[in-house]
Amino acid sequence: MLPEADVATQAADVELAYRYVRANIASHGGDPDRIVAMGHSAGCHLVALTGLRGGLPGVAALVLDDTRAYDLEALARSGGMAGVYARAFPDPAQWRALSPVTYVDGRKHPPTFIAYSRAKTRAADAQAFAGRLGATGTRVTLFDGSAYSHMSINRDFGTEGDALTAAVMAFLRASLG
Repeated sequence: MLPEADVATQAADVELAYRYVRANIASHGGDPDRIVAMGHSAGCHLVALTGLRGGLPGVAALVLDDTRAYDLEALARSGGMAGVYARAFPDPAQWRALSPVTYVDGRKHPPTFIAYSRAKTRAADAQAFAGRLGATGTRVTLFDGSAYSHMSINRDFGTEGDALTAAVMAFLRASLG
């Protein structure tokens, strides 16, 4: 990954992997029309970016789990382009192209589940992104994960009684039929 593979390269790799899975899933008993892409943190950014820019054609739904990187230009304006974000996105000339919000352009997108943790500004960032996406007619489910830290929202996923897991499963049942 970084620095050997920049974020643009990582996104292209996600799209290649998705195309491979979509082309081969039926031979393993899967349904190419029921593929869901999910990611946490940097993976959340990559799923949002590739799913919204059209790099995951036919994806049934997106599950986005806790990032601030929906709008890199806004993140920089708010002073959030420091630390890990500055290392991941060092070139301001690429921020627009690498921002998922850039691709929220009036088209309806796959049903999208957005979760956020109690980490600084996550609620506001997720709510703003969900509002923009919802305004396109895209079905958006927003999960208040303020009971979770950035790490526990991912670590606890799939455990018995986890509220986020239950909410994602309900979203998937509704989205996939």
